[in-house]
Amino acid sequence: MKKRHIIQAVLFTALLSNYSVAQEGGLKFKNPFDGAKKTTSLGAMYSMPVGDFGSTDLEKGGFARAGWGLYLDSKSTFKNGLSFISHSTYSWVPLNQDAIAKAFTENLGRKTEVIGGKHKPFLTTVGLGYDFKAASFLSIGISAQVGVLYNSFKGFDLTVYDTTGTSILFTDNFKYDAEFSFAYVFGAKFNFSLIKDILSFQVFVDYSGSKYQAYLRSYELAPIKTTQNIQLVNIGGGFAFHTK
Repeated sequence: MKKRHIIQAVLFTALLSNYSVAQEGGLKFKNPFDGAKKTTSLGAMYSMPVGDFGSTDLEKGGFARAGWGLYLDSKSTFKNGLSFISHSTYSWVPLNQDAIAKAFTENLGRKTEVIGGKHKPFLTTVGLGYDFKAASFLSIGISAQVGVLYNSFKGFDLTVYDTTGTSILFTDNFKYDAEFSFAYVFGAKFNFSLIKDILSFQVFVDYSGSKYQAYLRSYELAPIKTTQNIQLVNIGGGFAFHTK
């Protein structure tokens, strides 16, 4: 019994001593990003729909055409070349009005007009990359990331005429619900040094994909549940700011 009390007293003293050291010196945790090179980059890009998203097939096509966007990245690069990346883009991708009007005209056998329509996907992802020096003035980075896409959509007006093409049979406004969906990105960046370790000009290309599910709504018809693969190839340029 006495031995047990002695062990308890020793443990209590050790804990009290450790607590005192923590109070005096403070608890210290090593920051895993200490020593990493920080890069913040921003710029503009050309967004090109590919796959089903750019298809003009009435059943599964997205009828999207090329648009523009902005990007903002933050990256921490370690001495071994590995990097942790945060990547965000916002795009304006309009509908191909002529192509969708033609598809409806052929399907319905009636002249159809389409006005408006624009996808506005916002993408934010995180992931890992690898950076290496290709020349004294050029570094190249490749990456793979996952995250979410939030797609909002500006509605379009659809008008169907009779066989003479003069009297309106049907007109309505259609709009997709804004929804979140899982997204992935594969990308490459080329950094051309302007001011060593401070500023560089950046050229980048990436491919992003997301399976977007939403209701297509209108004033006259019941909501229609749809699925669309939003696939974009972005090519852009901007400036990268480096700090340590």
